[in-house]
Amino acid sequence: MESYTVAKGDALWHPIAEESILVHPHIVNNVDAWGSGFAMDISEKWPEPEQKYHQAHPMTLGDTQLVKVENNRYVFNMCAQNETIHTNGMPIDLRALDRCLVKLEVEAASLQRGKVRSLEVHAPKFGADRAIGDWIAIEKLTRLRLCQPDSGVTWTYIYEETKHK
Repeated sequence: MESYTVAKGDALWHPIAEESILVHPHIVNNVDAWGSGFAMDISEKWPEPEQKYHQAHPMTLGDTQLVKVENNRYVFNMCAQNETIHTNGMPIDLRALDRCLVKLEVEAASLQRGKVRSLEVHAPKFGADRAIGDWIAIEKLTRLRLCQPDSGVTWTYIYEETKHK
């Protein structure tokens, strides 16, 4: 049975069960420009994901980074945006996003291996705001990769997630 829910609130402050592992995936670009939307919310709470992103450049589309930010919380940087909206009118790259989600699927399985903990994914509508992507297509990819029966992953899309518009 697919485990996909929609909740209202702040994706970074949404409560999780103590025994759970939580991953916050979001989209980054390939031009070393971090600084708007959900990324800013992440930076205000944890500086490590932004630092790791800058250290990894140049990144290519499809690259990912799993960054541990707390004992049972991770941020998953997904390079699926070609440039920025200022230089590319539609920067989202769905093929790169699919490659990133496959990698997130592998990371999720690795985090769960040998543990009885559940894995939760809390995220906004990544790729549908700054990257000008089609949320219906992005959501379809997300469900395909992360919401398979018996995957052990609980996906929660959280809206009204960012104060940095």
